[in-house]
Amino acid sequence: MAQEIMTFIVADPRHGGFTEEFYGYRNFISKSNAVVIHDVNTFFIFYNMAKDDFRFRIVIHAGIGDSDKDSIGHTGLSYLGEIMSDDRFKNLDIPFMSRKRSLFVDTTTRNENLYRIIDDYKCYNAWVFNTPKRIDEVLLDIPIYLKADIEKTKPGISKGVDFAILTALFEDEFQIYEEHCETIPDKITANCYKSKFIRKADRVKDDYQKDFALIHQEQMGLVDAAIYSTQIIDKIDPRFLLMGGVCGGLKTGVSQYDIIIPTIIYDYATGKLKGEDETKPQVSNIAEPQLEASYKPEGSDKIIKGKFESKQFKSTSEKLLTSYIFNRKVDIIQNMKELMPETQKVNFPEKFDIHIDEFACGPWVVKTDGFLDDYLLQEFSAQIKGLEMESYSVNRAGNIVQKYGRYSLVVKSAMDYTNTKKEDGVGGHIKKFAALMSFICIRAMMPILLEFNDPKLPSE
Repeated sequence: MAQEIMTFIVADPRHGGFTEEFYGYRNFISKSNAVVIHDVNTFFIFYNMAKDDFRFRIVIHAGIGDSDKDSIGHTGLSYLGEIMSDDRFKNLDIPFMSRKRSLFVDTTTRNENLYRIIDDYKCYNAWVFNTPKRIDEVLLDIPIYLKADIEKTKPGISKGVDFAILTALFEDEFQIYEEHCETIPDKITANCYKSKFIRKADRVKDDYQKDFALIHQEQMGLVDAAIYSTQIIDKIDPRFLLMGGVCGGLKTGVSQYDIIIPTIIYDYATGKLKGEDETKPQVSNIAEPQLEASYKPEGSDKIIKGKFESKQFKSTSEKLLTSYIFNRKVDIIQNMKELMPETQKVNFPEKFDIHIDEFACGPWVVKTDGFLDDYLLQEFSAQIKGLEMESYSVNRAGNIVQKYGRYSLVVKSAMDYTNTKKEDGVGGHIKKFAALMSFICIRAMMPILLEFNDPKLPSE
């Protein structure tokens, strides 16, 4: 059984006479499954929800004239512009219709605005609707479009690209990519852009010049990181999902602006908050590192206290990949120095290093002395080099839903030491420079990551 064809007539809602007359053609409505809609978004909703074999026509009513003369209204032009601004439809042959034959036939009175916009959008098929003629007869020759065919020609991110880069924030972390890349919005997932580096770095071997996906979260933190990472893996399926941005570092082991690439990431905040049980005998007098919380309700003298016991959940990066990156550190750092903007080369840290080591992740910004140095290093692992708010979710999503031969990596620059003196700097320059260092490191790594040959994978 042939699929039915949906005909969308996009018309100005103020032009009630046209809509009434249109629905007077009973035979046409019954045969052509036509519907008048009064905004382009309604068409997009139909289209996005439809299956791949969905076939449709779309026609734009010329609209109300701006005066008593035979002129096209602004609404008709705006509808065409709105549809054509979506890359999926920019090459469609979308006809106009009107009951005023002179708009399309009489060259002495035709509206130049209409013909100019038709020409701009390569849309030459301006069909005439003359009242005595049956509308269904006019529509016979209008093209029928198949959803699957349009999606195949959509000029966006291709599933299976080499790289998708995710940032936790738009400000600074995403903006640094905007400064150095051509970015085009892409509808494959939320806040996604098809991106490409603006200038090729000739002194970097095989500097990456293909398109890649660039995405920023709506909000910082574990929840958005998990949602966006899962969407990226499902809808984009990149070979490498990389998260860039900034983090806090261990003062005794990490210099400001160093890069940390985690091998293991500890979730330090999932667990139990327990009140003290005075009836339970004390086993030891040795003090153990613990997190405590207290709360005094307004208008009450009672203080609610609890001690936090972590579940010590952790996620891991692919060991073969992190070992490979460790062995290529010298090459990555050299690439970074070549890629550093000329105006910033003097600021490249003299004792810069890339730490491929353990990491911690939780739901809050840490700005307190001793939390990383005293608590996390003793309670979790002495190898932890830094912490932030997203990395666990990125790696965990990779552990759960990424298919074989796909990898997730976090690449963050230490902007502070998570203590009470942490700051973004005047005008946010500390955070901005840390975001730049992460960006430069990711770009420097991209051609090197493509050389990674996982021995667990069958050779092609």
